[in-house]
Amino acid sequence: MSSRDMWDQMKKEEPEALEPITFLATFPDIQSAIKIGADGVRIQLDIPEKEQDKFMPMVKWKRMVLKVTVEPEEPRIFGAIRY
Repeated sequence: MSSRDMWDQMKKEEPEALEPITFLATFPDIQSAIKIGADGVRIQLDIPEKEQDKFMPMVKWKRMVLKVTVEPEEPRIFGAIRY
């Protein structure tokens, strides 16, 4: 199924699944968190457990093109992890 077909099907059957989502994340403390290659950039994110439910709708978007906006957030503490 093409991403256009997926978009059309989701828009018809579950339009709420296409709503923008917001969650907090950090780059993991590893050298490969940001990879820059000849064909683009790949990033990895650490998402705290308390934010995972917000992320889950993205699972349905695996084959879709995403529009990404990133902004820094004021530092905070999640459990024992400082962000």
